[in-house]
Amino acid sequence: MGSLVIALVVGEEIGSLIYIPAVLLLGFVAYGLSIFFYVYAQREIGAAKTSAYYAVAPFIGVVLSFIILGEKPNITFGIALIIMIANVKENKDRILEVVGYIEQNLDKNLTLETLAEIA
Repeated sequence: MGSLVIALVVGEEIGSLIYIPAVLLLGFVAYGLSIFFYVYAQREIGAAKTSAYYAVAPFIGVVLSFIILGEKPNITFGIALIIMIANVKENKDRILEVVGYIEQNLDKNLTLETLAEIA
């Protein structure tokens, strides 16, 4: 809704009023429900697992873009993929160690300083 107000203030024209409810509905579904389910997942499965699932979302989006939209990977995609795979392989043990520490200490008040010490 704020974007609509800003657009009107700066003089943007509205093509058709029929699009306003559709865009508001899209915003509610795309952003509102994603935040709702993120907070729900935090409560149900915990912060560590929720963050892990949340971090996988961009990769799922890439796979779906290949399947649904027929996108073709280019050279930039290939280079980025190699860098990401190398980073995960290099840091896998350390990542699992930090996640394990967090899961074991969920009942304690973990601070950024505590996490920085173990990382």
